[in-house]
Amino acid sequence: MQNVVMADSDGNIAYQAAGVAPKRLLHHGLYGVAPGWEKQNDWNGYVPFDHLPASNNPEQGWIATANQRIISSNDPNPLTGDRDLSARYDRISDLIKSRNSHDLEYMKTMQGDTLSLTSLPLLPLFKSSQPSHPLAAQALEIVQNFDGDMKVNSPGALLFNAWADHLTRNLFSRLSYLFTENYGNRNYRGALIAQLQNPNSPWCDDPKTPAVETCLESSNKAFDVALEYLAKEYGNDPKKWSWGQAHTATSEHRPFSKVPLLGKLFNITTPFPGDSNTVNVGRLELLRSSNPYETIQAPSMRAVYDFADLEKSIFIYQTGQSGWVQSTLYRNMNSLWATNQYLPLQMKPENTKRQLELNNR
Repeated sequence: MQNVVMADSDGNIAYQAAGVAPKRLLHHGLYGVAPGWEKQNDWNGYVPFDHLPASNNPEQGWIATANQRIISSNDPNPLTGDRDLSARYDRISDLIKSRNSHDLEYMKTMQGDTLSLTSLPLLPLFKSSQPSHPLAAQALEIVQNFDGDMKVNSPGALLFNAWADHLTRNLFSRLSYLFTENYGNRNYRGALIAQLQNPNSPWCDDPKTPAVETCLESSNKAFDVALEYLAKEYGNDPKKWSWGQAHTATSEHRPFSKVPLLGKLFNITTPFPGDSNTVNVGRLELLRSSNPYETIQAPSMRAVYDFADLEKSIFIYQTGQSGWVQSTLYRNMNSLWATNQYLPLQMKPENTKRQLELNNR
């Protein structure tokens, strides 16, 4: 299924969940995730199209989707239990509500936004941690000014994400394969925030030690492990670290990305801002990659359509307009995409360098 949003030059806006959705009942496991081999979990037909979530010219005057929950928890037609946290949608909502009018430049700013709302509840614990690593003093000096904005050149963003990663592993690795097989596919940030609301949460205790650890002690341990990892990967000067060193966006080639040696020739990799929960999203791979902080899931295309003058619309792809690796157009948009820049999207450009004619023979 897809979230489809629409607008026209008369000012109409609409949303439609589009696709074929099986009918599921509320007792079907985790809201649609259930053992398919058990008869009581069989589907019972499909949800009629006119029962799917939709909205037409809502009173608030705007529509946004970011893979968040789009129906209530007691809806008679549950669609899925596999959805994102609401952080990206909430940030879009905040940005829309912060102004009375929105122009093309502001839309570009919104699409490039990298403030991670899910980092904000964790910042007090992050900044009050007391690691014992030799680089601790330098690191703590950096993190005091970190505000949750995952900028590509931010050493604080790198420190935060490494710390949050290892703290998440501290708390939830006891789930064994349920954690190791899903960490990265599933977003554990909500669970982490929920547990850390109690400074003495039993999840913060390390069951392998006789002592009972608090969340601050678990945080200190995670900070030490993070610093050890970062020093090994990026050197012993935290001021020279940056989020973009670790958070690289890889545009994979299908199928050559999986072929040894050829993959490096065909894949396109660049430093990238954001994280799994920012508007400008770059989902972390975590346990699914040798570099846990790289991303292979980011915006494949950005576009802003100007209904005052559609010839002023803009767009950008993550790679280029050619699929042939030897073409100059194979990767020509990548650096623009990574830095939130755009190209004109015009049907009637003033200057045409090439013209393609299709002849029906």
